[in-house]
Amino acid sequence: MKRFRPRSVLDIGTGTGILAIAAAKALKHPSLASDNDPLAVTIARDNARKNRVAPLVRVVKATGFAPAGLRQTIPDLVLANLHERSLYELAPMLARHIPPLGRAILSGLTDTQARGIEARFAAHGFILEKRIVLDGWTTLVIVRCKARALRD
Repeated sequence: MKRFRPRSVLDIGTGTGILAIAAAKALKHPSLASDNDPLAVTIARDNARKNRVAPLVRVVKATGFAPAGLRQTIPDLVLANLHERSLYELAPMLARHIPPLGRAILSGLTDTQARGIEARFAAHGFILEKRIVLDGWTTLVIVRCKARALRD
């Protein structure tokens, strides 16, 4: 957030809502959070309320960009702390939804998994901006290239 100030944030697979809540607090503007688990949606909404950012964090039940409301979303920052398989499947969707020079922060990966995910996203028009390794877990900060990805 020091070098890149996103206008639109989407937290996919929000779980407890922690990343969407942190984004809303740091940026002082709305963020959208989604999860395919109805219980997670309820918990994330409650956590946003408890953290006094409920007006800034909209939580919806969704898988990827499936609901009509999310299909029109063009976030310039996507947060995704998901399993490797989910991140792998998400690559073509993010290539369609993140604008050029938009970013995604992908986490929840081992170093080996991160290398495969990095390659998958590179094939869809993303470049690695930063790799963060902490306690055996890897986070990838990737940037959407200026030209549109050619593959799905």
